[in-house]
Amino acid sequence: MMTHIVSKATYRTHMIALFMCLTFLWPCAICLYCTDFSRNVDHYCSFCNAFIGTYE
Repeated sequence: MMTHIVSKATYRTHMIALFMCLTFLWPCAICLYCTDFSRNVDHYCSFCNAFIGTYE
């Protein structure tokens, strides 16, 4: 069974990005929001859209 996934930025993502911006690594901070690194992935049933779980 295939699940529908939704990738979300978390508090940890925002804190890492803030640290990178403060240390003048803002190009790397932008990459955090473009990739799945340090983001949570929520899985939903593809038939009934019920929440199944979160992969951190």
